Amino acid sequence: MQLPRRITWPGILRYFFLENVPGAFPYTAGVFPLKRTAELPTRMFAGEGGPERTNKRFHLVSEEQPAKRLSTAFDSVTLYGADPDTRPDIYGKVGEAGVSICTVEDAEKLYAGFDLCDPTTSVSMTINGPAPMILAMFFNAAARQQARKRLIESGRLKAPPEAAFRPVVDGKDWEALEPLLEDGEWDEILDATMKVIRGTVQADILKEDQAQNTCIFSTEFALRMMGDIQQYFIDQDVRNFYSVSISGYHIAEAGANPITQAAFTLANGLTYVEYYLARGMDVDAFAPTDRARRGDEVRLLSVGRLVPKKGFDVLIEAIERHAAS
Repeated sequence: MQLPRRITWPGILRYFFLENVPGAFPYTAGVFPLKRTAELPTRMFAGEGGPERTNKRFHLVSEEQPAKRLSTAFDSVTLYGADPDTRPDIYGKVGEAGVSICTVEDAEKLYAGFDLCDPTTSVSMTINGPAPMILAMFFNAAARQQARKRLIESGRLKAPPEAAFRPVVDGKDWEALEPLLEDGEWDEILDATMKVIRGTVQADILKEDQAQNTCIFSTEFALRMMGDIQQYFIDQDVRNFYSVSISGYHIAEAGANPITQAAFTLANGLTYVEYYLARGMDVDAFAPTDRARRGDEVRLLSVGRLVPKKGFDVLIEAIERHAAS
C-alpha cells in the first residue's frame, strides 16, 4: 500500500487525490478496503514440467502459509487444447513456461496433498480456450478427493485421513475405488463439492481474441460455452468459484495504453453481462450488485492504476442499470 512520500500538507493532499488507502477515492489501491488481516495477500504462482513437478513447487511456496492460494500456469500445449506428443511442433513445448495437463488424473496429481474443499484453499487457473475442459477436470479431481475422504471415514477404505488427498491410495487408483461408492453417492459428493470449492478460472475469451490469441474455438462457440458454464454455476448454486476473470493486463501487454486497456476490459465485461441476460439469466443470479464477493458474480481484475480501478464502479453501475430495466 502506497503511503505519502512527503509528510507535508501539500504531500498529504497529493496523496489523497492520487493514491489514498484501499476503498477510498480515487480507488487506486482498490475499490474495497482491506478485508483480510490474518494472512498476507499472497498467491503462489507456479507451473512447469509435469503435474508432479508443479505439485512439489506448490507445496514449497505454500509451506507454513495459513492459506493455500494456488495460481496455476499452463504450458502452451495445454493452452491450445493439445495433448503432449512427439510431433515436432509440440514436443519441445511440453511443460515449458507452464504445467502440462491433459487428463483428470493429471489434475489429481497437480493438486495432490491439498484439500481443495478446505475454506483456506483456493485455486486460480490462467487458461482460456480449453477452460471448460480444464475446469471439468479440476472439479472432478476435487470431488474424487471428497469421495476418498468419505470412503475412509466410513471404513470402506482402510487408509489414514490424509491419504484422501492423494490420487492413489494403497495402490488403488480411482477406477479401483469408484465401485466402493453406493448408487447416487457420487452425484451427492459432486454437488456438495461444487458448493464449497473456491477459486477462479480466467476463461476471458474476448480478451484472448483481442490480445493473447490462445483461441481454439470460434468466439461465438466459446461464448456459448461460457454461458453454459455460468448457467451450470447458477443451477448448482456455486458461490465461491468465479466462472470468468475479466482481465486487462494482457491487453496492456499487447500494446494498449491505460485508457484503451480500461475501455476494452469494461466493454468485454458488459458484453458478457449482455450475453448472459440474452440467454435468460437473472442479473442478480450471476452478478449480484451488493458487491459481496460471491462466487457466481463476474470478477474484474485490476487492469491498471487510476482509471481502470475507478472503472470497476462504472461496470457495477451499468449492471445495476441492466437490473433496473
